[in-house]
This record gives sequence, C-alpha cells and structure tokens, in this order.
Amino acid sequence: MLMKHWVFDLDGTLVDSFDFFLDFAKAEFQKNDLEFTPQHSIEGLGSPALRFLQKYLGADRGADALNRLRTQSYDDARHIRPFPGVIRFLEHLQRHGSKIAVWTSRDRSTTEHVLHHAGLAPFMQMVQTGCCVTQHKPNPEGMLAILNAFDCLPADVTMVGDHDVDMLAAKASGVRAIRAAWHRHSPQLSCDVADGVLHKVEHLHQWGPSPGSAGGNGIGALAVCASAALAAPQVIARSGG
Repeated sequence: MLMKHWVFDLDGTLVDSFDFFLDFAKAEFQKNDLEFTPQHSIEGLGSPALRFLQKYLGADRGADALNRLRTQSYDDARHIRPFPGVIRFLEHLQRHGSKIAVWTSRDRSTTEHVLHHAGLAPFMQMVQTGCCVTQHKPNPEGMLAILNAFDCLPADVTMVGDHDVDMLAAKASGVRAIRAAWHRHSPQLSCDVADGVLHKVEHLHQWGPSPGSAGGNGIGALAVCASAALAAPQVIARSGG
C-alpha cells in the first residue's frame, strides 16, 4: 500500500547524529566515575536528554550537563548530515504532493538548527518538537496534532522512526509504522510493532507515491508546533528522538 503523507523522526532516521550525543554522554559518565554501557547507549538515544542525564547523574549534575550539552551541540549541529538517500526521497515525496512533517523529542531550537544545517528545512510543512507537547512519545499527542494540521486520515500517513517509542506512538494514532534500521547503532532486529523494518533508506521508495501519481510540489506553509515558521537557528540540546 503506497502512502501519501509522511512523518519522520529526526535523529537516527533523517540525520546521522547519534555519535555526537554518545561521545558527550560517555564523557559525562566518566567525569562522575560511572560506567557507560551499551544499555545506556540504547536508553540515551531513545530518551529526552534531560531525563536521561538526571536519571544517572542526579538532578543538579544532570541539569549542569544539559547546559554543557547545549553549548557543545551548537557546534556539533553544523556537522550533522542527512543519511545518504534521505534528500532524494524527500524530493520524490515533494514532487508528488506529499505532506511531510518531522516529529522529534528535541526542543524547538535544537530541531530548527539541525534541519537548517542538514538542508532539510525546505521539505518540512510541519515541525513537531518536544516543546509542542505535554507528553512525549510513545504518547500519540504529537502525531494527533500533525493529523489535525494536515487534515488527513491516519490511514493516509506513514511514520518512519528508529525507536520503539516511534512505532508505538504511530500505532496508537492509527498510522502505519516503518522502523528505520539504517543507522550504525541499530540492533538490526525485527520489530513486532512495526508494519515494516527497512535497513536501507532507498527501500522507502517501495512505500512512497509511484512515479506516475499526481500531485503538486508538496510545499505549503511551514508550521512549527502548528503555529510558527522556522526561525534562525539557535542553541541546541538533545539525545534521541
């Protein structure tokens, strides 16, 4: 079944950014004489940064670490790039009139900064961030806001994400869920929740609009939290999402 409208997670799905956060987290754990295990990597990449840091470093040290992460991330974002094939697929969706959104646990300034430097901002008609919701994934609040803004049925939408919380949120919304397993930190396992697991970006074309399908250029008014246009990039902070 070919899907018309698309919602993407950001980190680990559209952009290759995980190493920046993991290097930072390992250094913070080391400063506090804590071992950073593979399980910490998995948890950190799927959690809001503050929640993860405060869980293991404590409330005060975690908050201090987040401030350092913001400072470091400002420079890191300039080096974050899309996975090979991502822009080509977004161009394909755009040509065929698909509406495209990103839904991430990042804060708004983080998201804007990364989208800007990665060259992805022009493709997005809606940007749903951790600042836009009262509850993070796997709660479907963010997806429901996107469906409302796009004025479409869940059956017309596909969510692509690299984490269980992305898949659970999509299914809770009635949206088709595709697990992105193309980043180097992916366990490369099957996913019982997802409708499909893809190990290469180019395999997305199997689910997208066909070359002969009708559509315009797919560009409308960009919304951030369904209300504001993308602003100039600011400081950033994130882990996964």
